[in-house]
Amino acid sequence: MTQNDDTNLTTFERSLMRAMNLRDVRELDELLAAPTSEWAESHSGSPDEEYELAERMYAEADRHWEAQQRFNVLVESDYLN
Repeated sequence: MTQNDDTNLTTFERSLMRAMNLRDVRELDELLAAPTSEWAESHSGSPDEEYELAERMYAEADRHWEAQQRFNVLVESDYLN
């Protein structure tokens, strides 16, 4: 890899090359251009769908945390004892 190749890479690409111990940008290009597996394609959705699922997950985590906090307050008070 020449110095010129290194300046054209993004930080993510440089990190990916280091993590995968790649020496040549062409190796990285081949990996990034490789088709995704059938499993990955069947389990991927549009970004909007992924954001919606993430929002639902965070909302559910918030509800769980709030319920745990309410339960802890009840336990600390003598209501349940």
